[in-house]
Amino acid sequence: MNYTVGEKDAIEQGKIINVRMNAEEYKQLMVMAKTLHISRDSTVLKKLAMIGQNVILSTFGIDFMRWLLDEERIVNDSKLDKLTIEKRENVTQNTGNM
Repeated sequence: MNYTVGEKDAIEQGKIINVRMNAEEYKQLMVMAKTLHISRDSTVLKKLAMIGQNVILSTFGIDFMRWLLDEERIVNDSKLDKLTIEKRENVTQNTGNM
């Protein structure tokens, strides 16, 4: 049975998906499996998806994420390439008497 994005049956009945992970990605998944104390790969992926959704949306909100990921948003890469970030170390606050 093939499904396409937006197909009603897939949403109502669920869908089996295959996920290919490289060695590093799978190691990361196993770290999270151990952290969450979950032995099934699919369950770990589902829980991480839920956690990721909750963290991203509660931190940034849906409107900001849509704006950030909008492919039509104009980004001037040549300007960004010219920017330098100044690294400042050992900055202390002036604690003199006022």
